Amino acid sequence: MELPAGGESTPIILDDALISFDDDRFASSLRYIAETLPRRHQVIILTCHRDRHERPAREEWFRGHVAVVNL
Repeated sequence: MELPAGGESTPIILDDALISFDDDRFASSLRYIAETLPRRHQVIILTCHRDRHERPAREEWFRGHVAVVNL
């Protein structure tokens, strides 16, 4: 995936992109995304697997970087 260079900031939408990862890889990938990409981009992660986010949601880094919206 190539992101725009220069001053343009574009949103990134991930629809269950991490679903095939095991729990540890899922948590570390989610942390990387949450701490790195929002510096320049709004990141929206869509999922129907609420339970996958329960473990990372207990971590301090998650509360500091992620807003959860249940629809």
